[in-house]
Amino acid sequence: LIANRILNGMGWAIERAEFAYDIIDQICDSFSAPNLAPSTAVARLYLMNDILHNSGSGIPNVSLYQQGFTSKLPAVFEVYHKL
Repeated sequence: LIANRILNGMGWAIERAEFAYDIIDQICDSFSAPNLAPSTAVARLYLMNDILHNSGSGIPNVSLYQQGFTSKLPAVFEVYHKL
């Protein structure tokens, strides 16, 4: 069930790559949600991983994910470390 939701989220993000920076902001900002469950944080990391894995697929604008996530990852992992 969780894997399907991650797959669907990744597909949704890849199909909307022209909005990559907005999607990145939403995903990264979600790590600072109050009472974030560790399992939810792990699922979001998997989502980020899947998006990044597909950022070299040649789909227009999808490479923006790699650029955008790179600058945000240190802050995401700092929050994740505190969980």
